[in-house]
Amino acid sequence: NTAICKPVVNPFIPVKYDISKDVFKTSDLTTSINNQAVVPTDALTYVITVKNTGTIPILASRDLLTVSDQLPAEVTYVAGSASPAITPDPTTNAIAWDLSTSSLSIPVGAEAKFRVDVTVNMGAVGPLKNIAKVKGVDTNEVSNPITPPTFTTKKDVFKSSATSTSIDGQ
Repeated sequence: NTAICKPVVNPFIPVKYDISKDVFKTSDLTTSINNQAVVPTDALTYVITVKNTGTIPILASRDLLTVSDQLPAEVTYVAGSASPAITPDPTTNAIAWDLSTSSLSIPVGAEAKFRVDVTVNMGAVGPLKNIAKVKGVDTNEVSNPITPPTFTTKKDVFKSSATSTSIDGQ
């Protein structure tokens, strides 16, 4: 006769976690740019963090962990950039990680990060405001004002026979 023992989690011990969201330039994931200006075509990375502050591990399948992010209309999702990998809904600009069937585990005191890269659309006006949800609870809002690109125009006049020598004002 063989007995199989499985650990039992006491359903009366609640899973506790902190959630947060931040925004970075994709080229520098160490320096937050929350509340800093961005310009069209900037590559940004949104990071959602779930930190286990409880006394038992978070098991995504047991705790029905879901993480979602309704991306602002002023950005475009960079295909294949979501980590863990997901397939976003292209019609709604929504990103969702349904981890209820995954083996993700977040030990006590540890954290899991969910990342998505976007590009600020040409012609975007803002600010960019973004809030994610973890199990339906809002994270903090991240916001970036959008600064339109500046262009410098310079007029110059040349003889058609000497295009390297300016004759402007002569």
